[in-house]
Amino acid sequence: MPSILGRTVTRSVRSRFPPVDFCTINWADSGPGILVPYYLTPVRAQKAVVVTASADCPDTYRWCDIAVGHFSLDCEPFAGTEQVLIDNWNFLRGIGQCRWAYLFAEGLVDNRTANAWANSVWPRDEEE
Repeated sequence: MPSILGRTVTRSVRSRFPPVDFCTINWADSGPGILVPYYLTPVRAQKAVVVTASADCPDTYRWCDIAVGHFSLDCEPFAGTEQVLIDNWNFLRGIGQCRWAYLFAEGLVDNRTANAWANSVWPRDEEE
């Protein structure tokens, strides 16, 4: 069976921790791996929620799924995810990442809210 970054690809994957779709970001309209869905996965045994970003292939970043942060299961999911994503986007901005192009698909977060978070990291009045 083929393997991607140490992960065996199977026909049927069952998880005790099903991910919840938070949103899908289009970082740019330039190629594969730029459309990135974000998921929340509650891991009850660790009393945490893991926020992951996924790519359709490992061509761009050399990964398909990566944990970008986590927060306590006791935390309100929307607030916890907001802090994780803003922290992650601030990190990306610090290494030269430009603002994402647009919200491709809403999940638990809507377009207006996601853009407000992005504007707090990449203010519109700044020159790129």
